[in-house]
Amino acid sequence: MNILRDFLEHMVDYAGLFPPARLDMKTAFHNYHTYRDSLESWMLGSFIVPFSRLAEMEDEAGDRIGAASEESPFRCSLIAGPRPDAAALGLAAFNGKYRLSGNGAGAVVEAVECKADTIEEIRSLAGLFPEDVAVFVEIPWGKEAGGLIGALAEANLNAKVRTGGIVPDLYPPAAGLLNFIWACHLSGVPFKATAGLHHPVRSRHPITYEPGAPQEMMFGFLNVFLAAAFIREGMDRGEAGRLLEETDPSAFEFDEEGGGWRGNRLNGARLLNARKFAVSFGSCSFEEPLEDLKRLKWL
Repeated sequence: MNILRDFLEHMVDYAGLFPPARLDMKTAFHNYHTYRDSLESWMLGSFIVPFSRLAEMEDEAGDRIGAASEESPFRCSLIAGPRPDAAALGLAAFNGKYRLSGNGAGAVVEAVECKADTIEEIRSLAGLFPEDVAVFVEIPWGKEAGGLIGALAEANLNAKVRTGGIVPDLYPPAAGLLNFIWACHLSGVPFKATAGLHHPVRSRHPITYEPGAPQEMMFGFLNVFLAAAFIREGMDRGEAGRLLEETDPSAFEFDEEGGGWRGNRLNGARLLNARKFAVSFGSCSFEEPLEDLKRLKWL
């Protein structure tokens, strides 16, 4: 079997509630369950929901949460919002109801996503959430990222980087994204990404679904996750930067034994081990990444 499928396992956290899709809860929740039941469910990660809409999701879910099993749970990632302390209480109540009491034990908030711009804000998050819940903290990707990521390491928290959005200013330059990944590597901090990674290889696309929307060069999720894997294995900054900016799909190759880019190669075990470092990415579309992979005949 081609190693790429294993490398992409549970990589896409579904963010259909968020722009540019901005779906209503009923549609987004229905989509997630459709993907869970599809042949491509192996690539699906968590359902991303704001804490402010957790009760709305629970109302919409009805018996479908309870129908999930402990072997195939309904997995959520919670966007904490401006009150992470309140989100921590809400998370504990949700998990206590659905995971611990046996009342629909297949549902769990397994991760929470916060924002922080300062070391003090990061320190305030330390110990706030249960140890079995992964905490990802979105920080700026600029020159101050190294100090913030060092603070994340001290607080035993994970990092999150924004790789796009609905306005051009949200797309980081390759040097900024490389700086973030490099700092995570040096500090031993796992990370996830969000926004702008709908396509496997770096390419230009409209930044929203509106007619005539401006276009932007978007990072490919393979560019980002392979760069992270190679950085962990000793690739130098210059080469990693070129990988992040690669636009030619033929420069990537995968087979049963491993995969890589332009003669740089990792075996399957090292590729899969890198996913403990580069964890997942949030996308408001689950179908676009799959369609591109199929179009490129990689799936």
